[in-house]
Amino acid sequence: MSEKKVKKPRNWKKIGLISGAGLVLFVLLFAGSVHYTSKPSFCRTCHYMESFYQSWKESSHSNVTCTDCHYPPGLKYKLRGKMEGLVQVVKYTTHAYRKSKPWAEIPDESCLRSGCHQRQLLEGKGEEEFKGVHFSHKPHLTQLRRGKKLRCTSCHSQIVQGSHMVVTENTCFVCHFKKGEKYEEHSECRLCHTDARMLANSQAGTLRYDHTMVIENKMNCQECHSETISGDGAVLKEQCFVCHFENERLARFNDTDFLHKTHITDHKVECFQCHLPIEHKISHRDIEAVSDCKTCHEHTHVPQKDLLAGIGGKGVESKPNPMFEIGLNCRGCHILHGYSTNELEEVTYKADPQACEKCHGKGFGNLMKQWETITEAKINRLEKWYQTVRTKTRTGDRQTEIDELLAAAEFNIDLVKQGKSVHNVSYADALLNTAYDNMSTALQLAGSTYQLPASFKETSQKVPSDCAACHASLPVNEVNIWGISFSHERHVVKHDLPCQKCHSNMRQHGELILNRKKCLNCHHQEQKEKTCKDCHEEADAFFYGTTTLVADAEPDLMAEVLDCYSCHSGKGGKIVRPSGQTCIDCHDDGYDELLEEWQGNIQTLLSEITTLRKQVNVKALNESQKKQLTRIDQKIAAVDQDGSSGMHNYFLIDSMLTQVKEELQALQPSS
Repeated sequence: MSEKKVKKPRNWKKIGLISGAGLVLFVLLFAGSVHYTSKPSFCRTCHYMESFYQSWKESSHSNVTCTDCHYPPGLKYKLRGKMEGLVQVVKYTTHAYRKSKPWAEIPDESCLRSGCHQRQLLEGKGEEEFKGVHFSHKPHLTQLRRGKKLRCTSCHSQIVQGSHMVVTENTCFVCHFKKGEKYEEHSECRLCHTDARMLANSQAGTLRYDHTMVIENKMNCQECHSETISGDGAVLKEQCFVCHFENERLARFNDTDFLHKTHITDHKVECFQCHLPIEHKISHRDIEAVSDCKTCHEHTHVPQKDLLAGIGGKGVESKPNPMFEIGLNCRGCHILHGYSTNELEEVTYKADPQACEKCHGKGFGNLMKQWETITEAKINRLEKWYQTVRTKTRTGDRQTEIDELLAAAEFNIDLVKQGKSVHNVSYADALLNTAYDNMSTALQLAGSTYQLPASFKETSQKVPSDCAACHASLPVNEVNIWGISFSHERHVVKHDLPCQKCHSNMRQHGELILNRKKCLNCHHQEQKEKTCKDCHEEADAFFYGTTTLVADAEPDLMAEVLDCYSCHSGKGGKIVRPSGQTCIDCHDDGYDELLEEWQGNIQTLLSEITTLRKQVNVKALNESQKKQLTRIDQKIAAVDQDGSSGMHNYFLIDSMLTQVKEELQALQPSS
């Protein structure tokens, strides 16, 4: 009988220890790998993730791990992330990743998890500011926007490589400006550009133009800013095949609600992947953005558009009108149109000084008239000189050069004449000055002794560069100030006084900072050839009864025994404005009160006359009445220029104004 082998008992304790140690080691390794593979640094192991890693590292999310955003909170999604991570490793190892761009969807739950973007955003608590626009997340994420439910990533994305989860403006523009058949676009300007914001920016000086007056007058933004939206956000069927290859997919192409739910609500598909872009900006330096008339009318308003854009001149650098550079279109100034009862009849809008004053304030329209007067005078002078220069330069060895210079001069003159200087007064002035220079050069080349007057360019050269955009030249006509006729040309050109001597832009544009006293520092010095009458013509005419405005005018009672210095001479021979005390120095007490009474009477009369004058309907007057009204205006202006409120000849001025009042009452429109 064979001997049976005896089995040794197993060392279960040893096995248990080894198994336990292995299990612990496995758990540790698994936990470690889970932790390590969750770190952003592990993601960059795949080289194609390097750019995404760098954009994350430099962003405000650099303290948040990749998995916290890419997967919702919870163990289920944690394990799902690990499984998808393994798939990515396989793709990287097999180079399958090269066939498509990395794709990821960020669920809203990740954004709104505890410790991140709290849900008070959805409760409307607090607003965000994006490029000056105040924005609330609540209506965008809790309500349907034009029939669509948005996600966080509908606006926050990584379309631009290197920018991590930033707001993409194109998404805003597609939603707000895309025209649809079912849902109205939210394109009202003040939805984003609120009055409060525009007012604050205007006061802070961060805008190129102070919009305070725009807000006060409740002006429509489109009056100045047109063509601010380009593109229609259309969706082409061809775009579908970028992702899909089945023709059946196109069966629901026109079902926009289904498409948006599938691509936006259920999945993160960028708007630009389907929609053509929409741009929202002020159109700069594109004259065709102002008008598309050329579709039917070729070469329409070419001189006007060239002047506005500051182009087209011969030998002159481009200089656009400042209003053109900020996007002002034709309708900003051409505000008036002819009346028509036929809705289909063509209407042409015309410019009017009222358009200037609507934005720039009362009185600015006078500047437009000044531009027209000055430019017309310059063009007339240049056209006369051109004919003379053409005659005197017909022969010469350098005839080709002369002809080119004169052709360029003629073109520039014609460009301003047809284009109207009001479209760009500074550029128009440069064109006319260049035409002047060309004619002068042509005379020199021809060896002619004839010279053009040098004063033509002097006024332009004296205007400071920061004023030249509007004040390209000095006013041709004299203006009235303190009852004195004032010539800009005499003071600026002949006496070389700078504009800043009298005007300042510190507190108010063009504010007159020079007072009458400072004028007298020059004008009341001892000048033997000067008399008071040279500057104070109306005052002299009333005082001595030589005015032609009143028949058989009598001089003032004091004219025989007094002259100007009797009342206007102060201590040390200083010229002063007399007061009631001046009267008492020669007359009895009470004459100071009489002075106040007389002046009060004249001022009351002038106030009543001013009101009556405004009420006169000039268009309803016949020719005789219009001539009468002209004489009335001359009398009112004379009293204003006199500046003494009647004291240079009270009885004469009182009688004249009383008659003016009666005549104006007779001219009032019948009720």
